[in-house]
Amino acid sequence: FFAPIESPYNVYATKMPSKLKYLFSLVMLLASVWLLWFLPREEPYYATAPSAELSPYDVVKNQLEALRHNDYPQPDYGIGVLYRFMAREHVLKAKVLDDFIALWHNPVYVDMLNMVTYRIEEHFIQKDEAVYIVFLESQDAEKYMYIFELVKQHNQEDDSIWLNQDVRLYDKVAKPVDAEITI
Repeated sequence: FFAPIESPYNVYATKMPSKLKYLFSLVMLLASVWLLWFLPREEPYYATAPSAELSPYDVVKNQLEALRHNDYPQPDYGIGVLYRFMAREHVLKAKVLDDFIALWHNPVYVDMLNMVTYRIEEHFIQKDEAVYIVFLESQDAEKYMYIFELVKQHNQEDDSIWLNQDVRLYDKVAKPVDAEITI
């Protein structure tokens, strides 16, 4: 029905024996599969637990990266990372991770999950408190503004770590988000 294209790059247009054509096709298929499965993939990097080395900005950025890649490497993994960064009184309210996951799937927060872009703006940092404003674009191209409130908590080893006190939806934004991070 279709005539082969005469080209030096078209393997099927050459006078190659049919068994050799099939062998060449099989080698190309196996090479493609190898490239897809065994080449290193760029995996999202973010801290998965709080530490004294993280600044308040780093804490917010790690939480946003985790939520941006929420379903990698497993469903709701990003929400689990966020759970570890929450202040203890919020963890005690949720009691179990499943309750916390259900909370993040409600309409107020669901647009943060697997978001496309975000931009973090510092509002203020005081001694043991920090507030950041975050502009983000959801998967359905809606723009939102959230407020992240952080507190510094001290543990027994005299280390202080920044934890998330609260995340609130402030407003749905009409203007475009100038993305700092884009997929």
